[in-house]
Amino acid sequence: MEQQKAKTILLVEDEDNLRELVASVLSESGFNVITARNGREGLQTVQEGNLNEIDLILTDVIMPQMSGKQMVDLLKPMLPGTKIVFMSGYTDDALAPHGVLEPDIELIEKPFLVKNLVGRIREILS
Repeated sequence: MEQQKAKTILLVEDEDNLRELVASVLSESGFNVITARNGREGLQTVQEGNLNEIDLILTDVIMPQMSGKQMVDLLKPMLPGTKIVFMSGYTDDALAPHGVLEPDIELIEKPFLVKNLVGRIREILS
């Protein structure tokens, strides 16, 4: 039986503790995790790396320098099959201008239970 290749997630989160925690849990759950501190760094990571490697982008919405949505809009043409999941602790009112409340967009609200996050990501990738 052929072993399935681990899925790769680009995790973009400006809060260091949360980024480290989520990266650790996703790694322990069998995912390859690439991290970035903000949208600009996430974009740069993809531009400098192997584009075919990323199965899912998990990104905070509101970050300094470049929002998660701005980054995703720039990355989508480079990564056409990549799934996108936004996460945010902000209310709908704060998120509406960022365009992440459309029906086809996956949004996980912070704070979240880590097991729920992993379950949701597995669901989206399957």
